[in-house]
Amino acid sequence: QKWTIDGDIAFLFIGKTKVLVDAADVAIVGKYRWHIDGNDYVGSKQCEPMHRLILGLKKGDPLEVDHKYHVNSDNRRSQIRLATSSQNKMNRRAKKRGTSRFKGVHWDNERKKWLAQIKSTYIGRFDSEESAAAAYDAVASRRFGEFAYLNFGAQHA
Repeated sequence: QKWTIDGDIAFLFIGKTKVLVDAADVAIVGKYRWHIDGNDYVGSKQCEPMHRLILGLKKGDPLEVDHKYHVNSDNRRSQIRLATSSQNKMNRRAKKRGTSRFKGVHWDNERKKWLAQIKSTYIGRFDSEESAAAAYDAVASRRFGEFAYLNFGAQHA
C-alpha cells in the first residue's frame, strides 16, 4: 500500500475509501497493511485499528477513540480524540429507526407534540420537531460539553 503525502496530510486509497492521517503519523501506520472493516473503521490483522494505533492505545485499554465528526476513515489527530466509553456514546448520531430525524426527539402521539429528552431526563414538548431538536441541543451541550452530538452543530457543516 502506498501513502501519498500532500503537505501535512497523508492519504491512502483502500478501494474507493480515502483514508487520511497526519503526514507525521505515516511512520506509525505505514508499516501495516490496512482494510476497511465491517464498521467502516480502518483495520489491520497485524495491529490495533488505525485510530487506536495513532493515539497509542493497546488491546484492553479502557479508553476509546472518538471520531469527532463521524468520519471513520479520517484519522488525523485533529479529527480523533481519547474518550471514555460514556463520552464516546454522547457523540452518537440519532438512531435511524425513530420517529424523528433528530437525536433526542420523538413524536408523542398521545399529546400530538414533539418530545425532547436525554435518556430518561425530560426536556419538554414542542409544536415543531426543530424546536424540540434545538432544546435537546441546548441541554446536551451543557451536559456533555465537547462530546455532545448536536442536531444543529459543527459536525453537520
